[in-house]
Amino acid sequence: MYAAGDVANQPHPSLRVPGRIEHWDTAQRHGRAVASTMAGRPTALQSTPYFWSQQFGSNVQMYGRPASGDEFVMQRSGSDEKPLGFWTRGGVLAAAAGIDRPKELRVAKALIEAKLRPPAAVLADSATDLRGLLRGLVPLSGPLKWVLVCESSALIEDEGFRMATSPPVSIFLSAGELFCVDDTCTHETYSLADGWVEDCVVECALHMAKFDLRTGAVLSPPATDRIRVYEVRVQDGQVFVRIPATCRREDTA
Repeated sequence: MYAAGDVANQPHPSLRVPGRIEHWDTAQRHGRAVASTMAGRPTALQSTPYFWSQQFGSNVQMYGRPASGDEFVMQRSGSDEKPLGFWTRGGVLAAAAGIDRPKELRVAKALIEAKLRPPAAVLADSATDLRGLLRGLVPLSGPLKWVLVCESSALIEDEGFRMATSPPVSIFLSAGELFCVDDTCTHETYSLADGWVEDCVVECALHMAKFDLRTGAVLSPPATDRIRVYEVRVQDGQVFVRIPATCRREDTA
């Protein structure tokens, strides 16, 4: 037995438990997914939920679905007539809504699908370039600082060098390039510095999730969230990384 449409309960990445996404856009997309499944090609509806309504001459839009317990952030602005708000879930952007803000919300949809973790202060700041945030041109963690890691001679090709910061980061030398990323695998709490490194890719030693060291993108499951990537430079034979100013360095291992 199959059910399709905006009133059909369904599992969806944007919902914590199966539920309804009541909008005609969902009815169209869900119908195609169910039809494909019935034809022998199992297809899950994973598109970002969308909603819009025209009210008193204004356009109300939402991408994603907020849930109880999500953190809500309202963008600070000089006008209350065109509000823009965001919901984060476990630090990940989960939903966004606004009135007469179509351009910003279209970018917010891409941010949701990229599963980025912008801090509340960045989302609240009306001066934040959301497109720049998507392209990695806006820091996700506020102010950054340059920190000395080690002598460049201490780094070994295709091996991780873990810095005991809080949260920890790791430096990798692979294919002649230097990279700095979050040390913790986004699937489980496990150090990526202990992983297998080859051709600018690190594989977590616990469950073999793979990440691109250049972009932080997930290359293979079970991880689904990308890792953060930080700037690296070498000066006078010493390696420096540019990490969030909130990172506390305790030791180097």
